[in-house]
Amino acid sequence: MLLSNTNELHINCIKKHITFYDDFKNCFDRFYLSHEINLRKPNATIFEYVLKQNALKPEECLFIDDTKENILAAQQLNFQVWNNDPKTEDIIDLFTIKSTLF
Repeated sequence: MLLSNTNELHINCIKKHITFYDDFKNCFDRFYLSHEINLRKPNATIFEYVLKQNALKPEECLFIDDTKENILAAQQLNFQVWNNDPKTEDIIDLFTIKSTLF
């Protein structure tokens, strides 16, 4: 799942200029944009909304974000978390560091 604070202006620009937007979106089972659900990270309500919509338990979910504030909010709700640094880490690094996360 993707959970993003991307606003409508930005997403419309991305759709207009990025040719692979639909392919990217289709990589996810669910795609939540804050402006569409009227909720924003790091507020707990956005995490609770996604959990409820998908019948998930937070302790069984891994939340990945590059913003410490969002990570702390998810962690307080018992999510597994990874505060990645996009300057030095890539999502594929998850496969090499997963033993330290779980």
